[in-house]
Amino acid sequence: MDIQTLLGIRGKVPLTRPELIESLTVSFFPAKPLTGRLESFLRKLRSGLQKHGVKILEFQDALAQGGNRKVNKGVVIIATPDFIEGDPPTHFVSSLSANIIVGIYDKPSPLAQHISQQARIDVVIGQMIWDIVQLVVYVEDEVWTVCNMNGAIVPCSNAGDISEGILETLIPKLGAPVIPPRTADFEIRPQAFDPADESMANSLSDLVDSGPIWERTGLFVYQTSLAKLKFRNAFMRRLGIAFVDHRSGMSFGFLVRQLPQIVKPALIMGEDATGDGEHLCLKIGSQHLIVEVPDVWVLCTRSGCGKTQLDPRRDIVRLGLSKGQFILETPKELESESDCKPSYDTGVILAHALANVIIASVLARLNPASEFLKTLQTSGLAQAHWHGYLSPEEIPSGYTVFGQDNIPYACSTPQSTILAFRGKLAAFESEFCGTGDYRGDIHVEPHHGTNMTGNSLTEMARWLLAVRQALPPAVST
Repeated sequence: MDIQTLLGIRGKVPLTRPELIESLTVSFFPAKPLTGRLESFLRKLRSGLQKHGVKILEFQDALAQGGNRKVNKGVVIIATPDFIEGDPPTHFVSSLSANIIVGIYDKPSPLAQHISQQARIDVVIGQMIWDIVQLVVYVEDEVWTVCNMNGAIVPCSNAGDISEGILETLIPKLGAPVIPPRTADFEIRPQAFDPADESMANSLSDLVDSGPIWERTGLFVYQTSLAKLKFRNAFMRRLGIAFVDHRSGMSFGFLVRQLPQIVKPALIMGEDATGDGEHLCLKIGSQHLIVEVPDVWVLCTRSGCGKTQLDPRRDIVRLGLSKGQFILETPKELESESDCKPSYDTGVILAHALANVIIASVLARLNPASEFLKTLQTSGLAQAHWHGYLSPEEIPSGYTVFGQDNIPYACSTPQSTILAFRGKLAAFESEFCGTGDYRGDIHVEPHHGTNMTGNSLTEMARWLLAVRQALPPAVST
């Protein structure tokens, strides 16, 4: 079975920069005559996009191709919202999921304005909500800064030719925009998850009890409530709320407990696979193996909640992946389903969970004494994601690091899901061929943060707290 189908991803997904460029069409939204810094930047931006082969359509041509005074699905609109005449760009797209709108601003970035990462994120989200744009670019004399919905705030040089920043930073965010996961993409099972279920008690306790320790690390302080943000008008409010699938706010990072399950040992190629499940072929060193792909289940913090003060009756959902279908189960006694939304990182979370089981299956065949295998089968595993990074000397002994050289895709993109899955299996192969075992991993997402897989959230938080003073600032640049 191919990886995309296993991970519930439909359609063609551009993964390389040439593929992203081939998939892109950009149009510049009409604006009042511009002068000075903004005019110079837009000229360099257009030239840089053309240099890399990005297709650029004049706005009237984009409308003519789309029909009904709407641009075609997938066309990126670049606008200068402070200078818009007449209708805003939102009037010319069929939906905010079909088209990305980029706002270009002649003003200092939040990096220059604020020290606090929370204040920086609030500024960016506030700007996006006010103008209903999914990507914000701040232009200054020396730098231009790209910001997106998952908290990335990335400065690029504005000296002379800006084509490098366009290629390395902007194009991945135009070709793979942040799209919040929709409940319509899930099989929804309302009130199907019972937080009091004894079989999940240890996992649930780890999620809740680790919270105060995570709070002391300072890694989960970022939370933005939509109720505190200003909308330009009622129409913009409806658009913005609909785009985030009626979430009440956004918080950054996640805590996850992968539920324990019995793992079938992988088969050596040539042995008969049993059962009617899906299978994945792997090569680990010189061994060709067949792994039966089971369903996987995790307990996960819901989108927008405070990660360090969890109420299991409303802040934790159960997520599943079964034969490429995402499943969302909400708590049994939840009074309202309206804000019980899946994490933006759902694809990455379940990709890690599935890869963990596949790794455990290989270990069950080649190293049945592995602690990683034992832990998954008896108590399950833990995942945590925060906006920040570890320096090389802070990596725990025996943990594998991967992803640091990946294209900086945002969370919620199918690209980030695919890279998490592929990267983890490649990291396992490398580690296993060297040591014969696997302990856990650190998955680096450039411009986004760190995903860590280990035995328990409490153990991770205590370890991070011990090294917290040496950690770099928890920023996404």
